[in-house]
Amino acid sequence: MSERRRRQFFVLYDIGPAVHQGAGLARYAEQLAVHLRNAHSDVVDLHLFYNAHSGHRLPASLHGAPVHTLPLGQLAWRLSVLATQIVRRPYAPIARLVEAGPMLYHATEHLLPRLRTPTVLTVHDLIFERHPEHHTRRNVWFLKVGMRLFTQAADAIIAVSGQTRRDLIDLYATPADKIYVVYEGVDPRFQPASEAEVARVRTHYRLTRPYLLMVGTLE
Repeated sequence: MSERRRRQFFVLYDIGPAVHQGAGLARYAEQLAVHLRNAHSDVVDLHLFYNAHSGHRLPASLHGAPVHTLPLGQLAWRLSVLATQIVRRPYAPIARLVEAGPMLYHATEHLLPRLRTPTVLTVHDLIFERHPEHHTRRNVWFLKVGMRLFTQAADAIIAVSGQTRRDLIDLYATPADKIYVVYEGVDPRFQPASEAEVARVRTHYRLTRPYLLMVGTLE
């Protein structure tokens, strides 16, 4: 194995969604971190970070990983992150961590602190721009102001779909060459259902064609 291949990258990874939430963002943050630890530990030295404002704990699947926390209330955390982008000053508590490494910082949800070191931002969607009626007013205000700044500041952006990539380009004029479409994986527990199982569920819920199944979070 070449020296280039053996070199490790130090990553400070925002695991906050997996600590504070229980929906899609949480699964994304947790499962990606687990995969990086289990399958890519030879090239990724993963350190976890989250805002420890509520007493919630790290998922059991990530016990033993190096962890750094910041004890701020959720509103204070979000506004302080936004403020660093507005005034273009590094977010001191995190800057001290990443600059000591040095580390790449990966923001797994819609919050990217201002930093001097390289940053990666995952953007799941821009629904608050396309359909603001599905978000609270406070979320719409915060995301409309913040997301444009976060995407401008990020060195690289992971878009989870081609549509998200197009929205970033169309709505924010984000340079296409810094957007990487990386589709979300599928948990092994999800398998094609048998015809008998499909028939059982349709009978149980009295479903007749056509019907639409929507799985998501009510914002």
